[in-house]
Amino acid sequence: MKISRESVLGMIVLLVGVQGLQGSETRIVGMGYLANYYVRDSYNIWNFPSTIVNYQSMVFAESYINNGLWRGGIHVPVSSTFTLGVYLENTKSRLEHSDTEFLGRDSVYTGLGEGEAAHQFTLFGGLQMEEIDVALFVSSYSSKLKYTRPDTSIYNFEDKLGEYTVGMGISVKLDERSRFDGTVFYSWGDFSHVVSGRDTV
Repeated sequence: MKISRESVLGMIVLLVGVQGLQGSETRIVGMGYLANYYVRDSYNIWNFPSTIVNYQSMVFAESYINNGLWRGGIHVPVSSTFTLGVYLENTKSRLEHSDTEFLGRDSVYTGLGEGEAAHQFTLFGGLQMEEIDVALFVSSYSSKLKYTRPDTSIYNFEDKLGEYTVGMGISVKLDERSRFDGTVFYSWGDFSHVVSGRDTV
């Protein structure tokens, strides 16, 4: 039986790819309660950013069937000790108590409106040292909505939503089998609803 060169090359690529596969979010969420705290996986970086140094060269893509959600990222070893991670996704973050038109006109008049800001980027930067690993985490969500009425300008408006999160993580290597991971996150958001026909003062 003759095996083509393309088939052999395809099998090699498949084997190399499978060797580095991670279950990631699908596996961690599927395992249930707090699996992120006792299963070692590349998805740990979302709770413990300092663990990114354990996954220096990685390309990640994940999609959810039927609801259109997706996420993708890449880890780049900038040096032997520093790893940079960049993630993009099409998720949204709900900004509570935001008084904008993002959920329709009724939300403005009832005062119960909560707009959704779209994900822009998430950055990780991890530094690996002998006894400890440290990392910084930055995530940004923002959305913009502009309405222009051709016959009059008194109803024209512009809405903006933003939500931002920064974090710092640390991993202390206690011994070969144990480590302590900790993270501090800080999030804040803002919104504006500016009607051009009104005195903004």
